[in-house]
Amino acid sequence: MIIGSAAFNLLFVSAIAVCTAKDKVKKIESHGVWIYTAIVSTLTYVWFFLVLFVISPNEIELWEALVSLIVGSVFVLIGYLIDLCAALKPKLKAEDFVGSEYDVKAAKCTLR
Repeated sequence: MIIGSAAFNLLFVSAIAVCTAKDKVKKIESHGVWIYTAIVSTLTYVWFFLVLFVISPNEIELWEALVSLIVGSVFVLIGYLIDLCAALKPKLKAEDFVGSEYDVKAAKCTLR
């Protein structure tokens, strides 16, 4: 299941990646998709709780399954687009502006 995989990736894979780094600093460069996955995973578990215990206890109706499938697919597509946008966005650092009119180190930021 995709949602269970997202929760696994969010928690387990992140933990292993951090734990295996020896004498190195690991950080998440693209927080957008990570935060999105955390929020969507939480909302999905709330939805599953409502479906299994509140709306129709101990059974899943066809409309619930279709809503789960459609919304889950949309969630995955949105996550992909967030990741794609983050990958395409240029990564600028303070060093890129040294010597320009936006010299961050010299604190000479000018507005036009």
